[in-house]
Amino acid sequence: PLFLLVYFSAFRQNKMAIKLSIGAGIVGAVMFLGGGVEVCFLIFSLIFLLTLFPNLLLEENQYPDLKNRIWCFTIFLMTFAGLCAVQLLPFEELSRLSIRAKGLSYQEATTWSLHPADLITFFISDLYGYSGGDLNRYWGNQNWLKSIYLGSMPFLLALIFFLKRERKGLGFILLILLSLVLSFGRHSLFYPFFYKYVHFLNQLRYPVKFIFMAIFLISLSAGFGYDKFKEGLETDLEKTQKLASGIFGVGFISIILFGVLNAYEEPILAFCKEAGWDKPDYNDLSINMFNAKRFFGFTGIFALILFLWGKARSGKKYFANSVIFVLTLDLFFSTHGFYQKTKTETYMQPGSNIEFVLSDPALPRVFTARTILNDQETAEYKKISIKSPDIFYLS
Repeated sequence: PLFLLVYFSAFRQNKMAIKLSIGAGIVGAVMFLGGGVEVCFLIFSLIFLLTLFPNLLLEENQYPDLKNRIWCFTIFLMTFAGLCAVQLLPFEELSRLSIRAKGLSYQEATTWSLHPADLITFFISDLYGYSGGDLNRYWGNQNWLKSIYLGSMPFLLALIFFLKRERKGLGFILLILLSLVLSFGRHSLFYPFFYKYVHFLNQLRYPVKFIFMAIFLISLSAGFGYDKFKEGLETDLEKTQKLASGIFGVGFISIILFGVLNAYEEPILAFCKEAGWDKPDYNDLSINMFNAKRFFGFTGIFALILFLWGKARSGKKYFANSVIFVLTLDLFFSTHGFYQKTKTETYMQPGSNIEFVLSDPALPRVFTARTILNDQETAEYKKISIKSPDIFYLS
């Protein structure tokens, strides 16, 4: 977000364009040196696209002509490359010696692909209980991203933006779909094509990482929808009030479902258990029930706030702030306690592998097994370990 803010501010501030483009290069360098090259690959590709077609993001009076836009992009790229050369040049040299130089196998490259059924976890956090500690489920399903929960509010706000049927909305939808197709990996019909023909893609693992762009664009769309709703209250009150009433209808149904889950929780739990919607294929039923009620409850509250905001004759800013406050609460509590913490001393204590390596004062070589090895590769690596005693094979 900071990178995009700085980069596109260069489009809107002619006198500061060069300085802001350099600032974008600095922020981009921090992103790259922090690790996770896939995010940089996606976001830099996105800004190149938006540099060519800025009307997907900005209004016509908010960006310069093509020549100046290309100039901003060039300054950013030169700054980025210059700051990252200390890492980029060794990376380019050593990557040719890596096991990924000729590409990973399709099986390994698609480890931790997002299954389309996992999209429901946008609304019900950890529905399948991937974080429960079962190693087979951990490696057999997407578990690189601990949570993709967004809740209903960003999607409802994004819907307001998409209903305006602007060109940028269509562009966002296409990019979101592309991001989802890439994140599906082995579960996508198109990923084999990308794997074969898109440069570098066969050298990367964990396709779920590509969902970053979809989540980011949904977040942007939600922000645009929020702005459109505020503007609509000033410029087209009647239409905006109808829209708020429609969302209120969604909220009303959510509150009804929230009440049903509360009133008939025990028989519903019994039915779900009988249907097999419990461990081991799903998270604990009581956890999923709580998360479902929380989803319907927050959806109802959000819809009510939008409805009252549309009807209010005064104090509109309080409703505007309440939308952001409720959204923040929902996102906070969706992952509160999800990540565990431990004492620093425990974390820094050497594990058994490290103690084994340190037990020999000589300088050894250590090979860490890849995520997935076929039988032939496993046999070959074990032969190497036997022939060269100073190589420790850790799997």
